[in-house]
Amino acid sequence: MRCAIIGAGPRAEILSRSLPDCADLVCFSSESVNAPNLAAKFGVSVCSTRDILHSNLAAVIIATPIETLDELLMNALSCHKHVFIEKPGCTSLNICKEASAMALQRNLIVRVGFSWIDDFPAKFTPWKKMEILWQKKKTNENDLLLNLACHPIALLLSRDTTFTSYQWRSSPGYLVGTVQNTDQHVKIRIEVNPILEEKCELIVDGVILLRLSERNSAATQLARFFRDIDRSQVSAICDLDFTLDVLSLLAVQ
Repeated sequence: MRCAIIGAGPRAEILSRSLPDCADLVCFSSESVNAPNLAAKFGVSVCSTRDILHSNLAAVIIATPIETLDELLMNALSCHKHVFIEKPGCTSLNICKEASAMALQRNLIVRVGFSWIDDFPAKFTPWKKMEILWQKKKTNENDLLLNLACHPIALLLSRDTTFTSYQWRSSPGYLVGTVQNTDQHVKIRIEVNPILEEKCELIVDGVILLRLSERNSAATQLARFFRDIDRSQVSAICDLDFTLDVLSLLAVQ
């Protein structure tokens, strides 16, 4: 199945290396200065984003900065493309709702690349207090809420947990938030500092239950995306309703 990658940064390269055998990568978008180097590395061409979207390619993979996601997603769906898009997929609730409606109306697949979801234990004893601690040496995005906090929120929501309130407080390089319901309380603490030891832990009722990985889950996600496209004649599949729930807990308007 022929596809293109819009973006040519480090994440785009990871996704390129993670494509399943059924995917035939044709080109990278030309807007990034690194596009020619990446295209040469994978033996493909470089095309403008406009040419990619107006081509007969079945699918596009969007791996660009967060502030570009809304427009690219809407343009791709308008051009009847199946879309795999990096998290959080959208940056506003309205765009998320519009894109979801368009995907379902046009019978298109939209998958959002949230990490960690497969790390959560399938079963563990009932809990009351949870803490997610994430220390990173660096990040390429200043918006810690959309760039980083979306991962633990997606992790929690992926297990059908419902939260009734949230609160976020941030400063440069630091973000702390709480989400809770009547029975459970979660504290999320994210710090970006080059002198810190990198770690990511999930602590439940005072016990370290899990050291969350940042392993490359892209291969699994992309295999599912292309498998879903093969089945799309039956029904559309869209992750954007899930993204909508994530954005709501992130206090995104």
